[in-house]
Amino acid sequence: MGFSLAEAVRTDATEIIVVEIEPAVVAWHRGVLRPFSEGALDDPRVRVVTADLAVWFTGTSDRFDAICLDLDNGPGWTVFDHDTRLYRRSGLAMLREHLRPGGALAVWSAAAEPGFAATLTRLVGPVRTVRIPVERGRPDVVYVASCAGDVSGG
Repeated sequence: MGFSLAEAVRTDATEIIVVEIEPAVVAWHRGVLRPFSEGALDDPRVRVVTADLAVWFTGTSDRFDAICLDLDNGPGWTVFDHDTRLYRRSGLAMLREHLRPGGALAVWSAAAEPGFAATLTRLVGPVRTVRIPVERGRPDVVYVASCAGDVSGG
């Protein structure tokens, strides 16, 4: 949540929902990791939900202007097997169904993932790939897919 949430609270969003599966991660960001999110959890627009993200999405009919997926290390290098499901066609299609017309799905990755932008383009819409320089190693990558039109039928 750290850097991503710190960026989200800099926007004019009226509500920011953070879904985090691990309660300890939330506690760390309220404590020792607070500087990395610049205290963003204290912003009144932020609501934290402790849940599995895929399960949470299946339990809501809400639609969003933006969904920012900052999960594990990205689509090509997951530590936990259950995290891969949101990067598969079915998971990405589920996320797309929760976007409002004109919404965007942003997917953070610790490294470029060959073919992922093409998959997002097919399932969501045109993709802009943004490389983010990091202190060491290759740049992080954020894939931003724009969803034009109504997504309510698939």
